[in-house]
Amino acid sequence: MNSYFGLRKTLPYETHFNSNNMLNIKEYNNSIILDLFDIFAYVFYADLNETKDEHSGLVVEIEISVENINTFLGKEYKFEELIHFAVGEEKWKIKFVKSEKEKKIVSNNPDTNTYIFNSISLLSAGLDSLSGACKEIGRNNKTLFVTYRNRAEGTKTGNNFSYLSEISNNKVIKHVEIHKDSEIPVNRYTQRTRSLLFLACALLYADYYGVKEIKIYENGIMSQNPSFDERRGVTKTTHPKTLYMFNEILHSVDVDIKAVNPYQFYTKGQVINEIPAEYRIIIKQTRTCSKSAGITHFAGLKEDKRNCGVCIACTLRKIGIKYFDLDDYDANYYFDDIQIANASSKRYMLHQEKSLKEYYMRFNKEIKSGRIFIYLEGIEEKYYSSTEYLHCLKEMLNQFSLELEKYYE
Repeated sequence: MNSYFGLRKTLPYETHFNSNNMLNIKEYNNSIILDLFDIFAYVFYADLNETKDEHSGLVVEIEISVENINTFLGKEYKFEELIHFAVGEEKWKIKFVKSEKEKKIVSNNPDTNTYIFNSISLLSAGLDSLSGACKEIGRNNKTLFVTYRNRAEGTKTGNNFSYLSEISNNKVIKHVEIHKDSEIPVNRYTQRTRSLLFLACALLYADYYGVKEIKIYENGIMSQNPSFDERRGVTKTTHPKTLYMFNEILHSVDVDIKAVNPYQFYTKGQVINEIPAEYRIIIKQTRTCSKSAGITHFAGLKEDKRNCGVCIACTLRKIGIKYFDLDDYDANYYFDDIQIANASSKRYMLHQEKSLKEYYMRFNKEIKSGRIFIYLEGIEEKYYSSTEYLHCLKEMLNQFSLELEKYYE
């Protein structure tokens, strides 16, 4: 599979980076970074292209072209273990092959500005990302916000950045978008590996502008995402262990950059509450939902109702919003309007609400009993930013218990 899944004559980096998102970068030739981007792009698009059920125990095999073949040979297992931990059930088998051409980017971008950035942050259309962006602006950072844009997000991320810039009157922050390759077919609607590609998108900019950290703002409850039932598959795409394994790969190929999550000890409610009052009008514009309009029961998800209201991500959002009495700022949810759902979708909605209530009640029960740590994976100091990580986790979980009790009272 030397070509881009047999459909492309180009490599992934060539279809994603162009004069629209290269800022003032006229030439970029760090082929290690471009190899890393291509690896995670292949993984993401292979995940979308896979036709089998993601929990059937299959092995996903992909062949990836890299320029620096001697650097990456022998490190296949690092990527395979990372992906397996992050996404769940199936195993991945990666084969690196020598790229037939030298990797570099030559841009015709007319931008002649000189940019100085001291911070790089991922920016999605999500609520946690908005909160993190507000924190970046509040600290007067010269931040470059990097977006990986797919169809589900539409123009929301760009619009939200415009709102942030206008409200803050900040002239030093910048925003770039890397667009999903629309020519690769989608056989399965999933976002499981998107965070890995999102991080890989930012590597080029971090390397070029000399920024040592890429920030991904994600609440600690969703990052932990415990499963209390083997039937419920979970992903851990922003789990501390996932970021640690990602960083270990970078270190192993001599890339002095790391991914960090400043919100790893925050509940969703605390993340939302961090948004200053003047920016809360943007909350309605954010998209938290883990579902896609390509899925049968969610075909009605449109620009004005991009959150379904019944998936685990939407429910966690509602829990946090209610605890801090921010309902007036929240978005409209698709399933809140019961008239727009057909009979099958209504049954699905009721089942989802019941299932998630049971899940979160179990979550609260295990917090109260002190047994919650049995269900949390990767509870080791090396995965966390603080030596007081156990204390910080306990405080976060106790706060989440309060949020759950208020929501389900």
